Amino acid sequence: MSGSTVLNSMVQTVRGVVGVVTGGLAHNVLPTHGNVTVNFRTLQGDGEAEVAAYLDQVSRPLGKHVTRTQRPGTRAPSQVTPAHGPRFDLVRRAVLETLAAPRGAGDAEAEASPPLPLIVVPYLVSGATDSRHFQGLAAGRTFRFEPFALDNSDVPRIHGVDERIAIPTFLDGIRFYTRFIQLSAGEEGRAM
Repeated sequence: MSGSTVLNSMVQTVRGVVGVVTGGLAHNVLPTHGNVTVNFRTLQGDGEAEVAAYLDQVSRPLGKHVTRTQRPGTRAPSQVTPAHGPRFDLVRRAVLETLAAPRGAGDAEAEASPPLPLIVVPYLVSGATDSRHFQGLAAGRTFRFEPFALDNSDVPRIHGVDERIAIPTFLDGIRFYTRFIQLSAGEEGRAM
């Protein structure tokens, strides 16, 4: 689709080989079997049937030599939460009150900068989140959201070597969640 792996994961089901194990007895003997583990991040609307069709297509040339098994614990994509109404409005308000402000309280240059223009729109979080544990409790109204601004240099570190976010970004996240909890509790108060 797009030239960006990040954007691809937001607009289509993506897959990655995450494990290859061979069953050879020695370095100079061809193995009689092997295992390949493929991780699928399924787009909402896709499911097991689409994954199975893809696997059938790519394994067809190998015919009877391929056996497909599904690992325990696999899950269907999360439900899509409506991006309208009072619940989404709380997320939008907390974002605009905490993340649209210039960074660096006490930094004259940052405080003199105009706030960043933000438009709050829904997007697809392509990784598994803890929201799956709250789907039943929240009647399908679970938002999967990360209040962390990442740039292209951050993306390869996600679940990789030197995984981290910048301290100001971490503090932005704390401000967002604090404000979101305040608003959810009905405390208008002052934005952080």
